Amino acid sequence: MKKVYAVLLFFVLLLSGCNETTKSSNDFVDSGFLVNTENSEPTPWLATAIKTKRIQESVVNLTVYAGYASGFIDKWNDDVWNSNPGYGKFVLQRVIRDREEIDISNYIYPLIDFGDKNKYSVRIVGTTDGTDKVEFRDFSFNFDDEIDLNEITIEQGAFFYDICLVDDNTQVVVENLNCGISLGFLYFIKTDNQITFSIYDSIFYE
Repeated sequence: MKKVYAVLLFFVLLLSGCNETTKSSNDFVDSGFLVNTENSEPTPWLATAIKTKRIQESVVNLTVYAGYASGFIDKWNDDVWNSNPGYGKFVLQRVIRDREEIDISNYIYPLIDFGDKNKYSVRIVGTTDGTDKVEFRDFSFNFDDEIDLNEITIEQGAFFYDICLVDDNTQVVVENLNCGISLGFLYFIKTDNQITFSIYDSIFYE
């Protein structure tokens, strides 16, 4: 599993563009919005993103985005990727991982009416930044996630949100849906009663 996520993280960073969106001020950090149009990999069908205040105390608040590209549900129902077991429900999984890529915490959020293409659509839109065209993901769905800082039991690590399939007992039955996913991914350092987020792992060495 560790090797799978190591490979996955590599593609996440490529697909996310490894940059914060131009909409973020210095007080905020986000990941998962920018699209790398020069990437040779196929566009992922699923996507998540995160936006949060860069430095927080006591309680961590994140705005989380999730959804899929047009056509995903039809392809899933037709088992195009050979990963549909014929049962289960889609959920969002919050993962907190340490620097050794070991999962420290996993938390499941239901994605109600995930088959609703309007509710969970992800569109690629463009804007012009000077002479350069910038493309980013526009999510229909988002929610606010709140975590008590005491629940984060490590001093350095990373946050990301993944989409997977669970059974009626909320046990993961399919983690790799084989359709490609771009993940919002943030590194963090926790000191005393404060946490700092960054899109770069260099935060560990500052």
